[in-house]
Amino acid sequence: MVKCAIWNIGGGPALHLRLVARFSQHPGIQIESELSPVGANQTTASPLKIPVILHDNFNRMDFEIAPSEVWELCLEYEDVFGRKFHSKHSKNPQLPWVHLGNGGV
Repeated sequence: MVKCAIWNIGGGPALHLRLVARFSQHPGIQIESELSPVGANQTTASPLKIPVILHDNFNRMDFEIAPSEVWELCLEYEDVFGRKFHSKHSKNPQLPWVHLGNGGV
């Protein structure tokens, strides 16, 4: 499981949330999960537990060393008008921790 929490700092609900984790050592592999909406200025009630499905190209050893790699968490969401937004959070020390943008990632 990947444990995390989401805090909506916006003035409206975040809808159609999708969390994607990507790892630099495994460019074709990503962990994705659809999440429940988060209201304006709300946070998830408890840490989210995102299931990780292991397979031949991403096994238990890969997952265990992933936290020491450079990784990126991407959160995609929509507002009540259907406009898409995203935030990226990178472990790469050469990039800012948070990058906000319009559209999907």
